[in-house]
Amino acid sequence: MKKLLHFKTLLLAIIFANGTATAEIWVHSLMNSDLGTIHVGTPLNETSWGGWYNFQHDWYTWHSSEVGFGQNTDGVTGWNWAAADSYNWDGSHSFVHRDLTSVKFAEAGIYYFIGRVKGAASDNYVYATSDWSNNAIFSIGACSSLTVLPLQNPLAISINYTSATSILFNATEWLDRRILVVRYLRDDVVTAPVTGTDYAVGNSIGAGTVVFYNFGDGTTDADVASFTDTGLDGSTTYKYCFYSENYHYYSSGATYIVGDDAITGNLQLSDDIHVTGDLTISTTSQIVSDNKTIAANKIYLQYTAASTNEWEFISLPFPVTQVLNSSKAVLTQSGDTGPFGLATYSGTDRASSGAGWSYYPTTLSAGAYAVWVDKSIVSDGVLLFETSVTSTGEASSNAKTVALAYPSGNANAIHNGWNFVGHPLLSNASFSLVAGQFLYTYTGSGYDVTDDVGSVSKNAFSSYFIKTTETANLGYSSTTYSPVSAATNASPENLILYLNDTYKTTIRMKELATNDYDELYDAPYMAPLSSAVPQIYTLNNAGKMAINSIPESTGINLGFRFASAGEYTLSWDNQLIGTNLSLIDGESGDVINMATQSSYSFTAAAGEINDRFSIEINRVPTGLIQIDGNVKVYSENNTLVVAGLDKATALRVYDLSGRTIANENITSSEVRIPAQKGIYVVVAGDKRFKLVNQ
Repeated sequence: MKKLLHFKTLLLAIIFANGTATAEIWVHSLMNSDLGTIHVGTPLNETSWGGWYNFQHDWYTWHSSEVGFGQNTDGVTGWNWAAADSYNWDGSHSFVHRDLTSVKFAEAGIYYFIGRVKGAASDNYVYATSDWSNNAIFSIGACSSLTVLPLQNPLAISINYTSATSILFNATEWLDRRILVVRYLRDDVVTAPVTGTDYAVGNSIGAGTVVFYNFGDGTTDADVASFTDTGLDGSTTYKYCFYSENYHYYSSGATYIVGDDAITGNLQLSDDIHVTGDLTISTTSQIVSDNKTIAANKIYLQYTAASTNEWEFISLPFPVTQVLNSSKAVLTQSGDTGPFGLATYSGTDRASSGAGWSYYPTTLSAGAYAVWVDKSIVSDGVLLFETSVTSTGEASSNAKTVALAYPSGNANAIHNGWNFVGHPLLSNASFSLVAGQFLYTYTGSGYDVTDDVGSVSKNAFSSYFIKTTETANLGYSSTTYSPVSAATNASPENLILYLNDTYKTTIRMKELATNDYDELYDAPYMAPLSSAVPQIYTLNNAGKMAINSIPESTGINLGFRFASAGEYTLSWDNQLIGTNLSLIDGESGDVINMATQSSYSFTAAAGEINDRFSIEINRVPTGLIQIDGNVKVYSENNTLVVAGLDKATALRVYDLSGRTIANENITSSEVRIPAQKGIYVVVAGDKRFKLVNQ
């Protein structure tokens, strides 16, 4: 059959000698589909197939044959194609191959190999497969594949001072590969060795100097290389990079810092780093790693206060043994007299008593803390938290889970379910919120609250409150160095109110919400740690809210707290499209259309104000006569007038704070009630009015 097939293709080649059609060449690969594994830099002559790629076809003469290799699955982009030479004709088939024995790969990955042939110049190439085929379409499934592995760094590296000016190094060769060691000053930029270059001791690599370069003897995987670096400056911190060499290709490098070191910027680990002295990590930086490790004699977290005696939130990813200043002198908390203070928070205490802060703890476990520093004592504002760990491997890994509890016990549900969460990683990370979870981020003056369902990103060393309606887990995954912006509550259903363009509260329309506290929809208000900060919130039947979800066609009362008298500005982002909103100032009598105006300025005395402002939806209280059936209400000379009443009608009048002004059964058809300027609710039997007394 094969001879008949060959004769058929030969006839076709004669008939179509002008090359106007694809010749019927049949091709067959002589290689395994799996060509095995090899390391970066190793020539292909060291493979089990010796670096010769062989295939065969069924023509005695042909126009051209090639063998190609590459990584892209289209067979074109980045592929290396070159001629395959004939090495045999067995009477039926031509055998061809390409010499790849000297080929080396600089990058790890999977490389694909395939042969192809065509009979005439105008023909398409036909690609070899594991069986005979004349397929002219490239397929990655027909290729043989070779896996190229990365080079590993030397093993079991140890460093010991032998004197103030000399250091002894030991390292085990990886797969008998030569070890190259380059010395830098601590702050020098590390430069990778140049592929193809054979170095000698004393050569420069960027800012570094080669201090050791040995040959592996090829007899065992446990050869230990030892050398002593001498002539050092005892007051200088050095950095050493260890590489494995393979045919003048080099591994990624393992970096060791000898002496104290501080990381104040971001660090991304491509391999483990070992510090023989102490390591200081700034809480304004982050470490991103793929399960790599930093090891040191001692590890310090360096926190720098932005201002004096003001609370900030931080996370301690490790237990802390003591707190020091920047000179590493031990500091001790002394209550409100400094030099610094720490506080922890208990959701269980909050749920049982309505309070949660505990000040000046003596044991500092890993977790979330509030901190302040007295800069009149600690002038640079720097605290060094000495940790009890010597390795950051676990904390800087790329995933971690934090459990959220639901402590309960308080009859008022706004006190249940609070968690003060310390960011668990040394890198920025994201996690996901679900419905009913509220994230409170402290801004240094107040809280920014969000309940955006979905992914939220937070910085390393940050802490925040999460209020939940049930126990849950937060799954953290590390992110990049990009700054993390504050989450926002903005959505098409929100009215966001800002006090002095800074402090905010959010009102939302929810069909299923009530005027009471709804755990799934409402975020309780949290007062800032400083009483001097202006505060804004809304009020429902349960108390103060930061996010208040209400049913449509109802109103809502606003509350404020001011440390000092002055002028304040209320502005808003009104995204309740099609909703008629009015801001009512009960003291001045002003009624503001919130669709046509975007701010309102007012003066206020110091203290808490909960009975002056309200927002009305679809209906606006006025001082004019309001009539419902036979009953009419209006204001006149600082008096509320209710007329047209039936005798024995129950009448109740109260202000926005809920304080009762009148509560009686009517004995006459008209009642006059003295009242100060403000907004009042009048309930007469089954009729209800809201009135501005101007």
